[in-house]
Amino acid sequence: MDHRDPSPTFSLEKVVFPYDLTVSVMEVKHNILVMGLCGGRLLRMDLEHPEEIQDLEMPHKYVDVVIERLFLSPNGKHLIVGIRGDEYIYFHGDSTRGKLLTQLKGLGIKCIAWNSQATDTSTKDILLGSYNGNVYETNIQVLNKQNKYVKSVYQVSEKSEIIGLHMDESSNNVDYHYIVVITDRKIEYFMGKKGKNISGDTPVTLDIFLSNVKGSQVFETKNSQYSISPILFHEYCNNMSDRYIGWISECNLFYGSLKMFDINVSEKFSFTLTHLLMDTIKKDFTLPFFFCFTHYHIIVVKQSEIYLLSRLNHQIVFSEKIPLALGEKILGLVTDTYKSSYWVYSKDSVYEIVVSNEDCNIWNLFLKNNDYIKALKFAKKNSHYDIIYRKYGMDLIKQNKVHDAAKILAKTTFPIEEIALKFISMKDYDALRIYLLEKLSMMKKGAIIQKTILSTWLLFLYITKMNLLEDIQRQKNFFNLPDTTQTENKEIQNEFREFIDKYKYDLNREASYYLINSHGRQNELLTYAESINDYAYILKYWIRNQNYDSALDVLNKQDSPELIYKYASILILQRPKATVDIWMLHSDIDPLKLIPAIIDYNQQYKPLIEHNQTIRYLFFVIDQTSITDSIIHNTLLSLLASSENEDEATLLQYLEWQKSKHYYSQDFALRTCIQYKRILSSVYLYFEMNFFEEAIDLALEYDNIDLATTLADKIEDNHILKKKLWIKIAKKVIIQYDGDAKRLQFLMKNNRLSIEDLIPLYPDSIKIDDFKEDICSVLKDYSSNIDFLLKKMEELTQSADNIRNSIEDHNNWFVILNAEEECNICRNMLLNEQFYVFPCQHCFHKDCLFLKVSEDTTSWQYRRIQDLQSLISKFKNDISGKQVQQCKKLTKELDDIISSECILCGSTMIRSIDKSFIDNNMETSFWNI
Repeated sequence: MDHRDPSPTFSLEKVVFPYDLTVSVMEVKHNILVMGLCGGRLLRMDLEHPEEIQDLEMPHKYVDVVIERLFLSPNGKHLIVGIRGDEYIYFHGDSTRGKLLTQLKGLGIKCIAWNSQATDTSTKDILLGSYNGNVYETNIQVLNKQNKYVKSVYQVSEKSEIIGLHMDESSNNVDYHYIVVITDRKIEYFMGKKGKNISGDTPVTLDIFLSNVKGSQVFETKNSQYSISPILFHEYCNNMSDRYIGWISECNLFYGSLKMFDINVSEKFSFTLTHLLMDTIKKDFTLPFFFCFTHYHIIVVKQSEIYLLSRLNHQIVFSEKIPLALGEKILGLVTDTYKSSYWVYSKDSVYEIVVSNEDCNIWNLFLKNNDYIKALKFAKKNSHYDIIYRKYGMDLIKQNKVHDAAKILAKTTFPIEEIALKFISMKDYDALRIYLLEKLSMMKKGAIIQKTILSTWLLFLYITKMNLLEDIQRQKNFFNLPDTTQTENKEIQNEFREFIDKYKYDLNREASYYLINSHGRQNELLTYAESINDYAYILKYWIRNQNYDSALDVLNKQDSPELIYKYASILILQRPKATVDIWMLHSDIDPLKLIPAIIDYNQQYKPLIEHNQTIRYLFFVIDQTSITDSIIHNTLLSLLASSENEDEATLLQYLEWQKSKHYYSQDFALRTCIQYKRILSSVYLYFEMNFFEEAIDLALEYDNIDLATTLADKIEDNHILKKKLWIKIAKKVIIQYDGDAKRLQFLMKNNRLSIEDLIPLYPDSIKIDDFKEDICSVLKDYSSNIDFLLKKMEELTQSADNIRNSIEDHNNWFVILNAEEECNICRNMLLNEQFYVFPCQHCFHKDCLFLKVSEDTTSWQYRRIQDLQSLISKFKNDISGKQVQQCKKLTKELDDIISSECILCGSTMIRSIDKSFIDNNMETSFWNI
């Protein structure tokens, strides 16, 4: 397979038509070809469908006219045909019938500047250049039958013939347009804003010609024709700045980029033209000849010869003789600027100049001219880029632009060591650093080893550079010289930080630490550690240097709980509040692992509760996380109890807060409170643990009678204990207040104690007169109670007599039965066997009732019935008197159980309400066959 670069190819191909033609004029735009034939015939074809040729119809009375000029719009939709007699006919692209443009008659139109904003139905505003130097504006609209809008907008001096017009938008400002007017003697340029066509026939380009932004250039010789290069549509060029305009002046060809006209309004206009002497092609080269632009070449046609010149070096790249018949002459050369096609025609023949791969070697031409930027713009292959960058880089080194060369050479395939050694030999380590940085940035992700080597090398170069700058700074300070390295030092520091941030993962951690540390670059060491999030190293560094504020900043940035645990004891002692703030921000840490640090802090400082940061933290943790671990709660309780505060308010508040939860150990809490003499809290805990007596004893021990009375009032269920506790309180009151009557009367309030409870406690020193009223009241109550009890006893005696009489009457109770009465269970004659009769008149055989009661009785009654039957059977075999009595007793008990209630009216019937009428055995037997 051939891997060589393709070469541009140029060829001349004759266009074959289905019939003979005699061409007088031709135009091609947007792949639409229009030919005016001798005899007035006009043909149009779409080159994408060349088999379809349209014969355009001239208006009535314009048959067999002489067609002199064709003006075809760039979009191929609008055609103006100039015929002999200075008349003009309009054809629309969708119609074959022409329309006479009477308003253009006699204007002598030589060229037209088409509007790039033209649509299918309107040309928009266009400019017409005439033989006498006048420029007209018109707007041809398909839907407007009048089309009378034609206005003169400009006239060149000396009424010179206008050979070319061009109008376009400014790429710098879409509100501005520029117009180029080319006459046979000069070129003129105008830029400005278009006016507004308010009335429908107001010229909009007049304001542009009247603007102050304009320029001109006069030529010594006469111009004959002009051309504009085609539009480029590819990845390299896509705007008007890459198009060229040119014109012929005798044997000279002048051309320049349209960019020279597309300037800012504030810029000064100036022409930059390339002059090409045509006699370089052939010594006897004289007018007339035709020319046009391709993208990168110039096509020149002279008589029967065609030449292609490179626009870059003006060398002939192609030439060919056109096979014309004897006496046949070339009539013109036309260009389709949209499709980039080129056509040369004579009276009898039409040829297409086919240009292929025109830009394939353009990059090499620019390279030979040392125009590296354009060469890179047109390069297509990596090999092309490599060649350009190699030459470009070496050329920059020759120009002593070493740093720029380093960036360029990094893009080549030169071995890294070769270029690196070149910079080392030049002792330009800055260029080496730039080169290595560029190479590192272009390496693929998979080149891990290479990236590690280059990044480590760069790290060494940065460290060396910073050391060098500091040495220079120290020397200048020593000799009292002005320091000129500050800016460079700042730049290298910023560059180092950017390098570390970008390539931190390419560096080997151990090697980088060793390299930076061996040069004593502590700041850079921290920069590297921060970039790789090695907070353990940074924390260790700051704490070792006792810079606790910086250590806290680092601790706050990182997310590792282990580092918080590790340095908690140190930081809480040095910066308590800031440390606790960080603890509170990190919700993922385990408070249990901070207990040692909390204990260390409290042992060393013993702060008051309101200043104790660890208490603040524990309250926060309990409140925010609802932690239930007893160690946390016990620690907080211990800190509250052991604080230097005399007030127990915070401790009591905590105990009350945890009243329903008791996440702390009550035994531990009680021991701790007693140890630190937190009496109120101890009493509270005793009471919460239902040690009421101990709680009141402790309160009374510390003479807190009010607290004791409050607690005693809270006891509700145990009245005996409550009275006992009140007696203890009374003893304390009697001893402490010497039997103060008011105090003792308070104890009797709400029936807490009675006077008889208090009298045994009175000492001999207390006078009975102080309680005479109370004693009398008590005695009166006793008397009333005695009377009440006597009355109650009489009522009970009467009730007992009534019951005794009722029992005697019951023994005489009888029932009258019918001789034919049936058992309510078996439905047999009742009197045939032993039976039971109930007050409800239900009657049962003894055996039937026994079986029924045995089935429906409770489990314990059933067991008792079984036991009684067994014992009775046993005793019946023994006829001794003692056993007979025992048997009667058991029989009576069995009889009492069986006859305790009617099975149809009593609780047995109520219990059977949820039983099925048909039991399982009966249901099964029902289905037997």
